[in-house]
Amino acid sequence: MDLHISENIRRLRKDRRMTQEQLAEVFGVSVGAVYKWENGLAMPEIRLLVELADLFEVSVDYLLGYEVYERGVDTAVERIGNLVTQRRHKE
Repeated sequence: MDLHISENIRRLRKDRRMTQEQLAEVFGVSVGAVYKWENGLAMPEIRLLVELADLFEVSVDYLLGYEVYERGVDTAVERIGNLVTQRRHKE
């Protein structure tokens, strides 16, 4: 899985017309921390991921850059179908 959190934080911050300084102030972190997040040099703490997602009105999955791929959905549906079939044969 390829995470795109650094690009997403930068883009969402700019979409809100916020500076790195303003974002740092909101979360009580240094400007250097925000710089590191946006350049892939560090990750926000888990509790901050939720707060960042809330601020930007997105899900944590979206913030992380997680995408459900069609193949993954098809595989999950197939596995569920197999489990249901197995359960029916056991009854």
